[in-house]
Amino acid sequence: MYTLRFRAYASPDVLRELKSQLRLLCEAYNTLRYTDIVFHERDGKWLNRTELRQLALDLRRQDREYKRVFSQVFQNVADRYCEARDRFLQKLARFPKEKKPERYRSLVYPQKGWKILSTRPARSGKKSWIYLSLSGLGVFKVLAHRPLPDKISRVAVKVTPTNRLFVSFLVEGDLHVQSERTGKVAALDLGISHLLVTSDGHYVDNPRFLERVLSRYRSLSRSLSRKRKGSSNWEKARLSLVKLLERVINAKTDFYYKLANVLARRYDVLVMEDLNVVKMTRDGSRTLNRHLRDVSFSRLSFILKWVFQKHGKEVREVNPAYSSQICSRCGRRHNLSLSDRVITCQCGLVLDRDLNASLNLLRRAGWEPPVEPVEMRPLWQASSMKQEAPPFRAG
Repeated sequence: MYTLRFRAYASPDVLRELKSQLRLLCEAYNTLRYTDIVFHERDGKWLNRTELRQLALDLRRQDREYKRVFSQVFQNVADRYCEARDRFLQKLARFPKEKKPERYRSLVYPQKGWKILSTRPARSGKKSWIYLSLSGLGVFKVLAHRPLPDKISRVAVKVTPTNRLFVSFLVEGDLHVQSERTGKVAALDLGISHLLVTSDGHYVDNPRFLERVLSRYRSLSRSLSRKRKGSSNWEKARLSLVKLLERVINAKTDFYYKLANVLARRYDVLVMEDLNVVKMTRDGSRTLNRHLRDVSFSRLSFILKWVFQKHGKEVREVNPAYSSQICSRCGRRHNLSLSDRVITCQCGLVLDRDLNASLNLLRRAGWEPPVEPVEMRPLWQASSMKQEAPPFRAG
């Protein structure tokens, strides 16, 4: 399955009702969470998914306000909490926290409750308008940039902190892109100075999207902290801050997808580091943690895996331990600090530490690196992609 996400528009009344229902769903989520904790403390076991769904329907049946929400949407709150709790039981995440109304921003129609009323071409001709009716909410005008398949299993609506609407369609089946086989294999070393360095000598500089607007971000944060929470001026300052952060996230995501497509067309197999980002941010300094969050290794890894899967190609993850400190030629380990950017070995190897790490990762994945490393060069000029990411505007 895959998801198609489109920008959507709605009338002020529909948007107001959507936000009201999101507050009700947030309240129901917290009620289910509290009830589950009470049952576990009393009986020593958690409620299963069926019991949580039934409890959600009982809550809806007893409250007139809850009945404004479509029944399956209300029931989906139990599924959302159950999935979060199961991740905790599998030791993949923390126990789900109590939700705040301003952070509960999406709802899901799992099976029914939605209907496509009509479709018409947009003015540009390449896009189309989809008029989507959602039970209990109203009609949404969805701007689709690609044709909508027939087999849609569920519909989700999300409102961003900047009050933008997005509608996501979960489509059954797999999304494949025709891509030529090149027979090439490369290992990636991810970093802060260079965003990535490949084992065949290509590198991509770190765009540092957050660093570019850091002074503006700090100024807006100070301005927000001076306002009285809940006032009109506080809301204006909040919107200015979240708009800046949203532009940073959108620019970063756009850049990463373009980069992933370049790599997917260039290589058949990609070897990556299996990074523990949580541990890296926990052990690092404040400045290092800011740089790590700016790079967003987890987001980049997810996008690379998704794009390579879409192209029918392979991504392998290997243990990155000491990959930048071990000589890729003789295997001798050196004690290097983060400020040491070049590894110099007694065997005669003098090499950029990121390129050296990528060669070690390639060997750990089962391929033998070249005897003589190639000279490092930018990936964008070496690739066939002519259109680069647009320049980022900080205003």
